[in-house]
Amino acid sequence: MQYEFMPLIASIGATVSGSFVSLYFVSRNILTYYRLLTGSVVLGASIASMHYIGMSAISRVMIMYEPILFTVSIIIAIAASFVSLKIFFDLALKKHSDHLMFYKVISSFVMGIGISGMHYTGMLAASFHEDMGPPGSHMEVQTFHWSIFVTLIVFCIQTLLLFSSHADRKFIKQSERIKDNEQRFQSLIVHNIDAIFILSLDGDIISSNHAGEDMIRKFGFSMHDWRHYTSKKINRLFEQVKKEKQAINSDSDLITEKGQFHLNITLIPVEVNQELDSIYVICKDMTKQHRAEKEIHRMAHYDSLTDLPNRRHAISHLTAVMNREHTLNNSTVVFFLDLNRFKVINDALGHNVGDQLLQLAGRRLSSVVPDNGFIARLGGDEFIIILTDANTRTGEADVLARKIIQKFKKPFKIQDHTLVISVSIGIAISPKDGTDGLELMKKADMAMYAAKERNKSKYRYYSFSIGNKETVKLNQEMVLREAIDNNRFVLHYQPQFSAKNQKMTGAEALIRLVTPDGQLCPPGEFIGVAEETGLIIDIGKWIVDEACKQARVWYDKGYDLSVAINISARQFQSEDLIPLIKDALDKYQLPPQLLEVEVTESMTMDNLDHSKKVLSSLTELGIRISIDDFGTGHSSLSYLKDFPIHRLKIDKSFIDDIQTHPKSEQITGAIIAMGHQLSLQVIAEGVENSAQKQLLYEKGCDHLQGFFFSRPIPPEQLEQLILEQPSQ
Repeated sequence: MQYEFMPLIASIGATVSGSFVSLYFVSRNILTYYRLLTGSVVLGASIASMHYIGMSAISRVMIMYEPILFTVSIIIAIAASFVSLKIFFDLALKKHSDHLMFYKVISSFVMGIGISGMHYTGMLAASFHEDMGPPGSHMEVQTFHWSIFVTLIVFCIQTLLLFSSHADRKFIKQSERIKDNEQRFQSLIVHNIDAIFILSLDGDIISSNHAGEDMIRKFGFSMHDWRHYTSKKINRLFEQVKKEKQAINSDSDLITEKGQFHLNITLIPVEVNQELDSIYVICKDMTKQHRAEKEIHRMAHYDSLTDLPNRRHAISHLTAVMNREHTLNNSTVVFFLDLNRFKVINDALGHNVGDQLLQLAGRRLSSVVPDNGFIARLGGDEFIIILTDANTRTGEADVLARKIIQKFKKPFKIQDHTLVISVSIGIAISPKDGTDGLELMKKADMAMYAAKERNKSKYRYYSFSIGNKETVKLNQEMVLREAIDNNRFVLHYQPQFSAKNQKMTGAEALIRLVTPDGQLCPPGEFIGVAEETGLIIDIGKWIVDEACKQARVWYDKGYDLSVAINISARQFQSEDLIPLIKDALDKYQLPPQLLEVEVTESMTMDNLDHSKKVLSSLTELGIRISIDDFGTGHSSLSYLKDFPIHRLKIDKSFIDDIQTHPKSEQITGAIIAMGHQLSLQVIAEGVENSAQKQLLYEKGCDHLQGFFFSRPIPPEQLEQLILEQPSQ
């Protein structure tokens, strides 16, 4: 069988052109039924044209077609094309899955059945008749040659289609990945909790995410006028990113009609084809956090009561000032201030009044601080003022100190109270007194205490003598601590005698510190430091224990001798005093009447309720109470009546002048008479000669104590003194 060349080529051309037109119609993002139907008709027609034109290319054969079957074959081609194109279009929209190959097989099967059905239906409709006419002059193609040609063409096309399909599959997967990444990127922007704005290179907002829209509404402006509210810093950062093409993060303030907002912004350049396309801006509203940080900073550096800078702020400020270089004639001056009598007012009138007093005092101090000054409350009733670049030649520090003292001469009106307090001021100057901030504060503090000792409404400059005094105190404190740790204390006892028969009735325990070289240090040289440092509490505990132990020793030896111990002011105010004494009595099984406690008038008057409670508790234990140094403090018939007291001790200052000053003699006689009227015994200390002894005896004094009888001596010598007493 031979084929005519031109019809053969025409059948191939019809197929190719029809397929192209059909695929062109249906290759759109959205496939409408109109496009699908048109493409199906064109593809079906091209398949039918290929078949029937190819059939007409057979040489010397006349073909006749049955009309119905001919029409059915064309309909089959169009229907198969419709189904196949529909399935292929749906497959193009699907992502890769395990079922995708199944759909492709079904589509291929439908298309194959359609083409085969159209072919065989067309062949069934054909009737072949031999063409009896003479052969034409047109070119003919042998069937064998045509088969080989078609096979090669089909093989090449299938090979190309196979590679094309593989490449297309990779392209589709890559497109899907790009599409997925684009969706992820868009989702990252849209759902981000931070506001994200996309800006053009002109600075206009192209778009923003939901958080950005909320931020714009919150700040009170729109996308069109936002640049009217941006700060110079934000504009400068924007231009910098455009120029350098580098991301920048910074903090900036934004001020609108709705207030001031604190932002953390990140500007990110976006390039397309190596050209700057836009700038992404990520904004975090840090307003609440910024305010919280400021509040925390204020709480850490400012006093909540007076709203003045606190100790930490003062030290930081002073350190910064000291690190600066000063001019030749200018210095840094530190004022250390303490409100006198504040504790008394606070305890008497309550903390509410005390707090108001501190607030008013802080305002008065602030009102006189010059422009080059800094004021802070260090705590309690202590304040500090720091003068920077103060002119020492003009006496700027003296002027300020006098102003402060003058300010506090005016009374404070608080509630129904009119309060008058004074201020003690210590002054230290840099570089004369030091170049370290903490050192200056310490020296100003020393000077303040020196001013308080001299006159409570004065100011004093730090001097070498003040520093040396504090150094001595520090050395004494170290010696005391070492003595406590190594138990280097002893008790000496000064005997007390009956004025009537000169018989020893008791002894006062007096502490001595044993120095490393074996010398004895009297209490006057270390008790003050012990009181000031609080070491008196530990020393007092040792005295109570040691005195009770010695009293028990004498009791076991048959000596009817009471031991008197002195209680310090700090120890008297301690809640541990009563348990301490009770435990010592129980420890040594000491009869309580053999222990006497001496307290001063002044310590009992600081807190009357507490004093009455302590003295009553001691009396309930069976301990005798004696008022030491009577006549030099707050002598009052009222407290003598209210307190459970057993004995009054007349101060040595009256005994010293009893022979030379009539008033001292009269006062001494009055004390003895008053004590007896109140059923109290009276003892006189500091008796140094027989005339004093005789005079006191004549005035009715019950007991005597002093150097005339004996100095304070160790317990062994006191026992010897007992044995040497004449028998009565």
